[in-house]
Amino acid sequence: MYKVLFEGEHHVQSMDGNIVVDPCFSACIFIETGGKKIIIDPSNRGMAQRVIDELAMLSVVPEEIDYVLNTHFHYDHSFNNYLFLNAQIFTIASNWLSKRVEAADKLEEVLQLDAIRIIGTPGHVADHMSVLLQENGEYIVFAGDAVDEKMLRSGHFSDFVYHKELYIESALTVLSLADILVPGHGPVLHKEGILDLKTFLESKYHAHV
Repeated sequence: MYKVLFEGEHHVQSMDGNIVVDPCFSACIFIETGGKKIIIDPSNRGMAQRVIDELAMLSVVPEEIDYVLNTHFHYDHSFNNYLFLNAQIFTIASNWLSKRVEAADKLEEVLQLDAIRIIGTPGHVADHMSVLLQENGEYIVFAGDAVDEKMLRSGHFSDFVYHKELYIESALTVLSLADILVPGHGPVLHKEGILDLKTFLESKYHAHV
């Protein structure tokens, strides 16, 4: 089973010539499968108590989490890693590795969970991954910052995207796989919304995966 503990928000504005991002926190997801408890993206500073409270509603405490998966290592997705003292923490970003943060290159082998796949989704940053969960005949993709619907539809790519073409390709990849898509910021997309966004991207950017 999975539970979106809360959806993420990410509002970028210009203030006195500076870029201000407020609010800025990612979605946080809990998964229990194959006897393991997993958190994807524990979110940003200021959200720790909410993470704890949402888990408590599932009768789970942070010490019970086996794995933390960071789609990438920006603070709005990874700041609260520290809550999970007994968890193994994984990210695909080799430059962020430490005694507690391990490389996700062979994560599927480590997890040994048939229901979960790791998908490389570069574009927002070079080292970004999405997580695919198969459950009850559906594919749920936890996309992190691989899909920002507002930005994709507007065509105004922010400085937070390091490679526009890769970003669009990665977005199309996960949209092609997902029955349900949980972005790092913004509302969850279901089949109709996924198909509509995928069709829009293919038409607007003439990109194919």
